[in-house]
Amino acid sequence: MDDQLKRRVSLIGINAIMAALSLFLAAFTIFEVVLNSSRYAELERTSSEYASYVDTAAGLSEASDFLTTEVRKFVNFKDKKYLDEYFNEATVAQRREKALDAIREKFGDSEITRRLSSARNYSEQLEEIEYYAMRLVVEGMKYDLEEYPDEIKNVELSNGDMAVESFSQLAVAINMVTNEEYETYKSKIRENATMCVQMIYEEAMNAQAQISEKTLKSIRLQEIFIFLLIAVIVATAVMNIVLMFRPLRKSEEAIRRGEKIAMKGSREMQFFAAAYNRIFEKNVKRSEQLSYESTHDGLTGLLNRTAFDKAIEEENWSRVALLIVDVDGFKTINDTYLHSTGDAVLRLVAETLLTTFRADDRVYRIGGDEFAVVMIGAGHEQEETIRQKYREMQAKTEEKKEEFYGATLSVGAAFGNWITNSQDIFKKADTLLYEVKKHGKNNIKIETR
Repeated sequence: MDDQLKRRVSLIGINAIMAALSLFLAAFTIFEVVLNSSRYAELERTSSEYASYVDTAAGLSEASDFLTTEVRKFVNFKDKKYLDEYFNEATVAQRREKALDAIREKFGDSEITRRLSSARNYSEQLEEIEYYAMRLVVEGMKYDLEEYPDEIKNVELSNGDMAVESFSQLAVAINMVTNEEYETYKSKIRENATMCVQMIYEEAMNAQAQISEKTLKSIRLQEIFIFLLIAVIVATAVMNIVLMFRPLRKSEEAIRRGEKIAMKGSREMQFFAAAYNRIFEKNVKRSEQLSYESTHDGLTGLLNRTAFDKAIEEENWSRVALLIVDVDGFKTINDTYLHSTGDAVLRLVAETLLTTFRADDRVYRIGGDEFAVVMIGAGHEQEETIRQKYREMQAKTEEKKEEFYGATLSVGAAFGNWITNSQDIFKKADTLLYEVKKHGKNNIKIETR
């Protein structure tokens, strides 16, 4: 084996080693990137989860404040709706109970749970005061006790409160939900709920810190891998530049001498690119032609039934007026004259529709002698405009009646939201067209409001 062959083998071997090392480092780098992505996702999940528990714990205090607001409204304004709102929260919504259950499920028998449980206990003690105050209002206002919840019915007033006048009972009720004792309970509820929220925050910070520490270590390891990968790539590039310099110099010498070298790629690539581009351009033009032919009628140049069905499925027109147009007497024309005459009549109908309606409106040939016009943005308020359009169509067919061979146009028109009811709009318009054809033809029938 000569020296040149040895160098060649050495180059292949070194490149193989470098490539394997690069793949190894790249694989570990990708692994660390994926691992960090999962940790970021875990951090987001943890943050979101703890944030929800913070809201849940705070919800107990919010529910207690809501009950306080409603009971105070009731004792002040004596309106039963506030009492109903109170019991809807206490017995139906039950935010306090749900908050405590959720926290207990997550944190078990921890100080967090105990704090929130204390807040709930104080809230329950407050309920007894609130029930008593509400019962005093019911008694003081002489309301029918049977109309009130069992919790109010079951409250037993003291002999002293039963013996006093109504206004005194009402005064006692107001005092019970505003005095220092009441506010003390409120303070204890807020204090325990706040401590619960604070401890949840601390738990969240600890969990986030652990994930962040792992992520930071992984990022540092990832940086080391990236540095080593860059070093390997640079070393490989330098090695190849040095080992490839001699053949490049020989190629330069051959060019200077005007000799042929085996570097045909440039000319062949340019030829290939030019040939490919010509083929590509032809394919694009052919594709555009096929696309046009698939959605347009070959006889009239209008959009065809395929395009109409696609519009039913895909177009997002909020308001439309749909006109289904049928050529009266077309079968007679085809039976009496050549089919080329019928084709000419269809082209005239297409021209009539295109020149009658706006450029923004869509005109389709959806069947043999059946056409459709979608007036985009039109509603019932354009009914007279549609009738005017039909009169214009009649005038044009009358003006060219010889070319139309006596054919006239029947139209059914319906309105609606194309996005949600395109099929229904089509059915209504088609039904209205059928009624026109059934009762004399050469007329228009428009959907009424």
